[in-house]
Amino acid sequence: MLSTAGPDLCGARGAREESRVASRRRGGAFARGAARVNLAGVRIEQADSAQALRAARALTLKWPAAWFEHLVQSPDGAAFVAARDGDALGLATGYRREETWTLAQLAVREGLRGEGLGGTLLAAAIAPYEACARTAVVPVGAHDALALLARRAMVPQGGLLEVSGAMPQERLLAEVAAGTYRFATEPIAAQGEHAWAALAALDRETRGAARQLDYAWFASQGSGVLFALAGEPVGYVFVWPDGTIGPLAAASASYLPQMLAFALHAAAQAYRAAWVRLLIPGACSRALRLLLRLGLRLGTAWWWCAESPPADLSRYVAFRPEAP
Repeated sequence: MLSTAGPDLCGARGAREESRVASRRRGGAFARGAARVNLAGVRIEQADSAQALRAARALTLKWPAAWFEHLVQSPDGAAFVAARDGDALGLATGYRREETWTLAQLAVREGLRGEGLGGTLLAAAIAPYEACARTAVVPVGAHDALALLARRAMVPQGGLLEVSGAMPQERLLAEVAAGTYRFATEPIAAQGEHAWAALAALDRETRGAARQLDYAWFASQGSGVLFALAGEPVGYVFVWPDGTIGPLAAASASYLPQMLAFALHAAAQAYRAAWVRLLIPGACSRALRLLLRLGLRLGTAWWWCAESPPADLSRYVAFRPEAP
């Protein structure tokens, strides 16, 4: 998806349309009008995680290898590589969670963009999941990528804003965290599968689809906390060694300030993070206002593209592990 490969590089999360794209099994004309580039000698084939990772590196895409391998190796993940004589020209990866398919990454080598290869790769990636809702994230200025996604029923449904900066002062975080609600907190890793149902319910309410295949990976690579009131789960958050915060989902938008302050403090304590990064939906105004008030700054902006809006992003903080 992202800025490392320019406008033909798209990325992902949370949507809907029956595909009008021909399957790979019916020839190789994946998208009506897409094959404008001379594809002589170019093969598009499904790749395993090692092949896909080699292609990503050849295309200078900066993805954490562990996350990339997790997505491609999962039962509902797939990667497709376009190559000529062993030379990687493009890559598309995607994965399904419940009834939603997410485009994780679409990249085409510079010099071949705008000639149809991206559309061909995208159609190949969609084909195994034609009946699923679809979603992707794309930089706001990537107009060609936006048009490509729109032709596959993925249109902008809202903005995603990167917010980053120096870790706020502990005194400020303590003031926010000591707010109205008295949450009980439990490490998600300690609860294991017992926590998955609560996380899944919160994800369905906010982003529109649960990620049961990802929770264990999140817990093994980062630090997750489940929030509860009166014994009922009301939110969760993961923090990461590089200072990334998210995903976070809350049962009420009013819980967000305290949960975010807790997460920032946890990142400072667990990982000694001096710099933090979050991906905030435009609809999540409480979180955005709080973070700006704490001194963080806006950075890159993306469109969250789908056929219909996600469930309720006003109480959700996104997760974007492919961020540099």
